[in-house]
Amino acid sequence: MVQREPDKAAIRRLRRLHRTLAHLGGLGGQLHCLYVPVQNVPDPARLYPYWAGDRMTHRARLARRIMRCGVQRLSRLDPGGPATG
Repeated sequence: MVQREPDKAAIRRLRRLHRTLAHLGGLGGQLHCLYVPVQNVPDPARLYPYWAGDRMTHRARLARRIMRCGVQRLSRLDPGGPATG
């Protein structure tokens, strides 16, 4: 969950961050991250920036599945708590 929709500059910074993490090795190269603005949850019809493997993309179908799983996991960890992080 992010505070606002990432703009082009933010997406460039996120790409750099992910590439740096991947270069360091370990689990950093295996991250899959979906950047969903707090105000848009839960809107599975929208396209969200998504990092997978070695690139940033926008995928609606994948976003729906990840949003559903992520929110379910968060609710199990902290029932009644905010679904942000």
